[in-house]
Amino acid sequence: MDATKITDISKDTTITLFRDDEKTIKKTMELDIDNDGRKDLVVLYDDDTIRLMKQYGGTPPYRQLGNLMAVADGVQDMWI
Repeated sequence: MDATKITDISKDTTITLFRDDEKTIKKTMELDIDNDGRKDLVVLYDDDTIRLMKQYGGTPPYRQLGNLMAVADGVQDMWI
């Protein structure tokens, strides 16, 4: 179990943006995939599956758009 979190150091608080209880998250990146002004998430899992999470606002703010790809040889790093 892993989650993407933002921590406000000055207030010592943490907000969970996205959590996946089925897989361990290796890395996340924010980007606006549809230019709507909301930051969406690209999530890389330990099993080298990459998922796209679209932000629509509300609760929960993100919805899974499904797997973007699954890499057989392993992902070394991810950047945009």
